[in-house]
Amino acid sequence: MSISPCGTFDYVAVVPESGKGREPWEVDLCKPIQLTGDYQRDNRLVGHSPTLGISDAGMASDVRMSPFTGTVSPRVLRSRITLTARAKEHATVASVAFHVDQTLTSILAPGDMLFMSATNCGRPALSIVRAGQLIAAVGATSAVPLGKLVTVRIPFDIIREAERVFWKYDPEFGFGHLPVEIRLGTQARILHGGRCRLQSYEVWVEHGFYGGLPGINECMSIALLGTCPEIAAIASAQLLDLPDALEKVEWSA
Repeated sequence: MSISPCGTFDYVAVVPESGKGREPWEVDLCKPIQLTGDYQRDNRLVGHSPTLGISDAGMASDVRMSPFTGTVSPRVLRSRITLTARAKEHATVASVAFHVDQTLTSILAPGDMLFMSATNCGRPALSIVRAGQLIAAVGATSAVPLGKLVTVRIPFDIIREAERVFWKYDPEFGFGHLPVEIRLGTQARILHGGRCRLQSYEVWVEHGFYGGLPGINECMSIALLGTCPEIAAIASAQLLDLPDALEKVEWSA
């Protein structure tokens, strides 16, 4: 069973002309919600129009390890991105926050579109799009817009085709760890993990999709050469892959 819509979000914020130092920013839903009267369908984690703040968070005081890959959390200066609900209406919690590498937020420029998502598997993602071009994407990148040219998906059609070969010998066979497909125009790569260069982008995959209830989304980063440092994108993806990456503050009684 996946997380209900009230525990997820798909938001977008546009960096104001005054720059990223002026906060809080306005945040909107990526797509409007048709209200049904069912709070589980109508609510989102911090409502329909939260505000966004970015603050320095320093380095983490402890070293943690990803339970999925065993990777140790990166020792980098972090930015804390906080989304705060304006009111209780349609908001499941009062606020939610997550961390990325400070260098990633430093590249934000006026007019950039900052997309943020929490999936129905409970995994976060973030992308930066500038004038229609992807600058960077980190975390569960298949969940956020990636500009006009880049797409990311779990290629279930190809996976099922491959599984059919094994079904001849074992009808119950199934892949537990699914690769991710990254496509740029006519070029594509399918990776379980590792890194590659796809035209003007550095791509790094920590892991693909793990099946289960609710499952675990892919963790990866995409960085535009000459604009976003690859190491900052990788570190941000690793921070978003921690089990407690989303820090929620419940409504007070």
